[in-house]
Amino acid sequence: LEYLNKAALLDLNADQSKLINQRIESLMAKIAGPIADRPKTPEATSPVK
Repeated sequence: LEYLNKAALLDLNADQSKLINQRIESLMAKIAGPIADRPKTPEATSPVK
């Protein structure tokens, strides 16, 4: 029974992490879109140190 509960919890966590990942991806797309539209400057393209 305990094993089944753990399996159910893992399934739940997997579903939640999928949802969270989808939200993060859509947020990143919203943020990355305007950034990609900006003219490329050396500061913008170089990684932040």
